[in-house]
Amino acid sequence: MMKIVLSGYYGFNNAGDEAILYSIISCLKKLKPDIEITVLSNDPASTCKSYDVLAVNRWDLREVVRAISKSDVFVSGGGSLLQDVTGIKSLLYYLALIVLAYLLKKHVFFYAHGIGPINTPLGRFLTRTIVNNCVSSITVRDDGSKKELHSIGVKKHITVTADPVLGVNITQKIQKKGLDLVKKLGMDSQKEMLIVSVRNWQGNETLYKELALCCDEYAKRGGQVLFLPMHFPHDLSACRRVAKDMRSKYFMLEDEYTVDQLLGVYCLAKTVIGMRLHSLIMAVACGVPVIGISYDPKIERFLEQIGRKAVCNVKNNSDFKKMCIELNYIIDNWNEEKKHIQQKLDTVKKRALISAEMLLGLYRDN
Repeated sequence: MMKIVLSGYYGFNNAGDEAILYSIISCLKKLKPDIEITVLSNDPASTCKSYDVLAVNRWDLREVVRAISKSDVFVSGGGSLLQDVTGIKSLLYYLALIVLAYLLKKHVFFYAHGIGPINTPLGRFLTRTIVNNCVSSITVRDDGSKKELHSIGVKKHITVTADPVLGVNITQKIQKKGLDLVKKLGMDSQKEMLIVSVRNWQGNETLYKELALCCDEYAKRGGQVLFLPMHFPHDLSACRRVAKDMRSKYFMLEDEYTVDQLLGVYCLAKTVIGMRLHSLIMAVACGVPVIGISYDPKIERFLEQIGRKAVCNVKNNSDFKKMCIELNYIIDNWNEEKKHIQQKLDTVKKRALISAEMLLGLYRDN
């Protein structure tokens, strides 16, 4: 039996990272049903219950060492783990785990990592040194991540795949869970729906006001607006800030929900306006056209994969009016936009499965 330890930003109520975990586990268990997965989690009890896996406290060194010692492969990823924009402490944590696994003589596998930005000299030096010396195999979710690793001096072979969530299988069961949830909110399942997912960002007042106008215009066209916070409860205040400036009726998810429930809701959307990366990724996984608001290079990198560009950037307030223009264009040309997204999804879905196949191959070759 293959045993792996999986490390990421898990157990923090971030729907995007939980969707990554959900997708990795689903894919690996489908390909190898008897695989034993232990997740390093901030909330081990919740992780065990939600995904039917083993889990240990990511902050308990003894538990982490014990779990890695019993494993065959240490898996780092997915998500944007190796970056220092939010501070170098996070980067040091994930690099330390890699070194620990290496010292315990385990294969270290990068699973669809999103790399960077890594800006500090110390962060770049440590990443380059540790990845070059301790990592057995590397897959990243986009070309930008590969370029970032090369730019800091990583010499290992790097395979570009895609975000694990893009490989998720959207079943009728998932779709029904979404339908049940929107009905519970009092929404009309027969009316078109716009999903909006934003996060707090300093100086976003202009963005919030323009987005509220955009939502009102959509409502005037007969559609419904649903605010969907991805990082609970942090994003709830941002969504409420936009909704406060609206004149039309809106709906909002104000509680935490499972990954399959959220995927089911995304499947019902006509269009998604997203600032959170995985609001865009989950929408595309459902074949739904998206409008991206960028605050980080990872947004542009993903949109490039599906042949699109960010409609605006939080650093450039003058672009915010383009949201309404883009939304109206998508609604007026929805069949073409839907077809375009589905074609891109067919391509990236296959690439999303490569990381799992490579991981299992690493074990077979051992």
